[in-house]
Amino acid sequence: MEIIVNITIIHSGIQFCVFPKVIMMNKYSHNNGSRNAFSMLEMVMVVSLIGIVSSVAIMGYANIGSSSRSIKLKSDVETLNRALLAYAGSGGALDEVTNASEAISRLKSSLSPEIAARIPGFAGSFADQRISYSLQDAGEAQSGALRALWDNNKKRFVIATSGQGGIRQFTLEDPSESDPPSEDNRQPYLLYAENSSWIWDYEDAGKAVPLSPTIVTVADSPTSAAAAIMTDPSVPTLVSHPENGILTSPLVSLPTGTYDISLFNFSVSLIDPNPAGAAEILYSIDHEPWQEYHGPFDVKANSMIKVQAIAKDPGMWRNSSQKSEYYHVKPEALTEPVAIASATQFALDGSAVRVVISNPNDPRVSKIAYRVNGAGWTDYSSPLSLKEIEFPGGVEVEAKAVPILEYYLESSAHCVSVESSEFVISGNNSAKFSNPVGTSALVSNLAGGASSNYVSWGDDYYLGIDLSKSWLSYQGGDIFDVVLGERFQIGTLEYFNGKYLADTGATAVDLNLDLTLDINGTVYNPNFDFTFDLVNTVNIEDPNNPWPDADYVSINNPIASSTVIIDDYEYAFSLEFGEASNNGFALFDQFHVLEEKGAAVNTYGTLTRLGKIDEEHSITSTGELDTLKSLYDSASQESRAATSMAVAAEAELTGALDIYQNVQANGGVIAEAQKESLLQASARAQIAAEAASLSAKEARSAAAKAFFEAGKIKVRASANVDAEAASQLAQEINDIAVDARQAAIRAVQATDNLNRIIEELDFE
Repeated sequence: MEIIVNITIIHSGIQFCVFPKVIMMNKYSHNNGSRNAFSMLEMVMVVSLIGIVSSVAIMGYANIGSSSRSIKLKSDVETLNRALLAYAGSGGALDEVTNASEAISRLKSSLSPEIAARIPGFAGSFADQRISYSLQDAGEAQSGALRALWDNNKKRFVIATSGQGGIRQFTLEDPSESDPPSEDNRQPYLLYAENSSWIWDYEDAGKAVPLSPTIVTVADSPTSAAAAIMTDPSVPTLVSHPENGILTSPLVSLPTGTYDISLFNFSVSLIDPNPAGAAEILYSIDHEPWQEYHGPFDVKANSMIKVQAIAKDPGMWRNSSQKSEYYHVKPEALTEPVAIASATQFALDGSAVRVVISNPNDPRVSKIAYRVNGAGWTDYSSPLSLKEIEFPGGVEVEAKAVPILEYYLESSAHCVSVESSEFVISGNNSAKFSNPVGTSALVSNLAGGASSNYVSWGDDYYLGIDLSKSWLSYQGGDIFDVVLGERFQIGTLEYFNGKYLADTGATAVDLNLDLTLDINGTVYNPNFDFTFDLVNTVNIEDPNNPWPDADYVSINNPIASSTVIIDDYEYAFSLEFGEASNNGFALFDQFHVLEEKGAAVNTYGTLTRLGKIDEEHSITSTGELDTLKSLYDSASQESRAATSMAVAAEAELTGALDIYQNVQANGGVIAEAQKESLLQASARAQIAAEAASLSAKEARSAAAKAFFEAGKIKVRASANVDAEAASQLAQEINDIAVDARQAAIRAVQATDNLNRIIEELDFE
């Protein structure tokens, strides 16, 4: 129910006010007590009242739905706050009100009949006697549902979405017959006469003493004092000094103060306290030209008004002093929006999660902005549809209310999270080598189609000289703590780099990986095939740098050609090397071991979701090529970064060699400063090597994805795509990845050689 206080001017002894429950018209005269008929203005105000009272009926339909209930609750709070403002403007005191029940009780109260008969303003209650309210239950209080609370500091109702439980809705109920409206003790600012036949009680004063004359310069003499003010926005000036007194300044319905922005624009009324027909009321807003007062007018935020009573008969009365009222605005923080997700976790079937964001604020003053996983803010216009394939690690949506009008403050952000689908994966694995490839003189334990978790190659005996075979051994292990899209350890690969007779070694061998995976209670047994290239480097036997002689195992394609289907979704499996022991180092798809040394490396697998198997591919030909071009740019950037890190590591090695030579020239004595420099150089080189390795890994990953995309293009045979061009682009990306790997190897070797210098100098 919206209550608007309209206090009109007393004219010719008649005063009237319009309120939701009472229409009063009193005529006070020392001649008779006759009552005039309703004027046209009164009838217009009565019709307005009927419209306002009719709107109260809407309050009875409070349970249509949570959305309409929220809108209604806000509207009811605004209406009650206006009623409280009108109540205070009529002399009511809210200082002792501490809760919602007391506030509503004050609005329902009315003045005593004795005071009501004398008040020119409203004497009845400011709220319908049937108004009541219902409180939230414990569940609603803990949710983000809107609730109305009494703000004891502001002495008004406020809307909140969290904190203590509050008023769920305002209702209309039949008041109890045993609980009649209470009488209020508010002190009206103005009362009709009690002891006099005149309109106001008064006491005769002594003869007025004329003031000294004021000299005024005017261009043209107006026909009246009122005309002078109407044409000049400056302060009206007295032109004569009658002896019968000075007019009283008009009374303003709303005093100077700081008000919430939600109350603007509000209506201000003026009351003429002077004898009927004695004065003409003028007002000015924000220094605009003066104008005659004919009824309530609106005041904007941070406005100033001036009012003055101008004597109609300057010979009998003098103009009142000018009075100013200032209406400052208190900026209001917008209420935090509410974001609701249809689920708190993505489903294994890949279905989308819907996120709806609602704005509890007036859409005329605010809008909603949101962002996903910390990205840029975007204006919200419709519900969000989120899929796990786009956010494999889960997603967080933040929403805030942003002001579009002045004097409102941005709200805090409300967050809603959707976690990734819960893949509980455990199991184990084993692997077998087979099909070693080499020259016709190849010597291997797996000749003739045999397979084993151990493979050796090379002839270890020649003319009575004992040589050593090279061999690989794979040991599978238990699988646990698997996170979709992240690598998990599956086993250990041992590699011995032997010295065997030329032309008897292998150049490649296949690895068949057999996994047993228990995924959410369902057992899967996927098999993945990989090819290991066995690279035998040409030995240069540099005593200061043995790593160029190190042979290595290289994973030909880290992404298995076969996939696994889990709950109607296709997943790719990739293999990579991890941490290596002494005498070896690994670069995700390469494992290097020094000559005639053995080392071990951890092996890791990764499951990556590709998509639903029954979904048609909707990627356009242009989109497919754009993907390859993006991978090309990514690989190029990573290769440049790896090269830069390699140069940095080699620069640290060069500085270390200079220190080494100086120490040798000084008889092996090393200074403390030289020790510190070497240790710092080693730390910096290590950082550069790790960064180069990471860049090389990203470049190799881009190459693997490029081959995968090129393969899809070839299979689908897109009409507008040259599959040969796609394959060529994928090969170029692979060449870039090779360059990045070589740069990473340079960085690792430089770091290892620097550490060897420190070991040789033997200092702590």
